[in-house]
Amino acid sequence: MARAKSKLARAEADRQLDAILSRVTYTGPKPAPEEDIMDIAAEEARAVRGEHAKGRSR
Repeated sequence: MARAKSKLARAEADRQLDAILSRVTYTGPKPAPEEDIMDIAAEEARAVRGEHAKGRSR
């Protein structure tokens, strides 16, 4: 049961992080990266988080 709560808490935390990151705007000195570049970066971040989560669950 504790494991199920842990998965739910992790899923909720991931959902909240995605919501926060979707509100972030680029404030750098150069023009903002194109949307497809930002999507690639977001996918990579999710993949790394997934790999780290798998490593912790062992």
